[in-house]
Amino acid sequence: MDAEAFWAVLRDRWDKAPLEVQASPVGVETAEADIWQAIVCAAAGGPAMGVSVTASLEGSETTETPDWLLPAASDGGLDEYLRRVDERAAGRWWSCAFSGLQRVSVPLWDRAAELASHVEDHLGVVPIGRTDVDVFIGRYKSTKAGIHQDFAHNLSLTLRGPKRLVTWPPDCADLLPARSAEYEHLLDKAVVLNGKPGGVTYLPPDEFHIGESPDAATIALNVVFFEVTRDPLEEALMPVRSLLNPVAPIRGRGDGSTMNPAAVLSAFDQIEKMLADRSAHRISVARWLRSSTSARLDAARPLTSTTSALPSRVRLRSGARLLYTSDPSNSSMLLYSCDVNVAAAAQTPFIETLLNDLATGSIVEPPPEDEGTQVLGTLHEWGGVESA
Repeated sequence: MDAEAFWAVLRDRWDKAPLEVQASPVGVETAEADIWQAIVCAAAGGPAMGVSVTASLEGSETTETPDWLLPAASDGGLDEYLRRVDERAAGRWWSCAFSGLQRVSVPLWDRAAELASHVEDHLGVVPIGRTDVDVFIGRYKSTKAGIHQDFAHNLSLTLRGPKRLVTWPPDCADLLPARSAEYEHLLDKAVVLNGKPGGVTYLPPDEFHIGESPDAATIALNVVFFEVTRDPLEEALMPVRSLLNPVAPIRGRGDGSTMNPAAVLSAFDQIEKMLADRSAHRISVARWLRSSTSARLDAARPLTSTTSALPSRVRLRSGARLLYTSDPSNSSMLLYSCDVNVAAAAQTPFIETLLNDLATGSIVEPPPEDEGTQVLGTLHEWGGVESA
């Protein structure tokens, strides 16, 4: 199956049914060395960087993760890590999960952004929830969480296997024991996906599922697109809430008809001001720019090195997305964004031409105008432009 055939099949299955392809024609994968570096970095300091790291060991009587379950640089690589933990586990089921690895790995950030772009281009859909890069590792009879739903589109590459994913459609909800691993009597109603190294599987958001990996320690790299329902009114209220000054709760009795409304009126005054100066509008536009330029990865692309001098000729980094629009709070300014970062600049024909040239792939030279040089310098600091 070539790439075009894969996307055609996935288009038919998207949001409807699971899919298994034994030889992946599309690039979910990245270099194993990059995955190894990402999980070692996450294990060493993941929570501080916004990465979730969880581990479990059969028979463990403590909620604390044994250090030896986590990967360490001294292991040297994925296979050595699996071998060490498997031997130490001595037949006990174990697992480690890393969520949000795009926050610590440039290659994983880039790969997820590229895949999100393919989903948008080939399927014509833009998942409006966040995009996440996860790795799930372990040897286990069944997923510790039991039968569950992820509420996310999941494209998964099996790096080490085999791994089975037992799935049921949403209309089986009344038959399935939620969060249970007792499902043998329901296998006749299940669709089983067999993940083998080099293959890819797809799981829709509402599909019930449970993983199995009893025969060998396995590794799966997942790019997940979370599904959320966005209420435009709630979206409008989010920036309003973020700008409101804290107001002490009003305490009273009865139906509150005699309550002093001073605090409520103060909140209304704040809302009236932010609507007048359009500061809430500006926050909403900035949120949209951050989401749209980062493939909804919910994190800036990690910087690979300290900032060097601005090159004499630059172009937009391959894979980067640059967007700009008018600042709704100031008609003389515009907002521009790349890789989740947002900054403001004067809205002049020169600046708009400069940004448009970059966005459309042209090579540009730092202009003599201070404002243009500042814009390019900011994009360079973000890692959004590179030497041409």
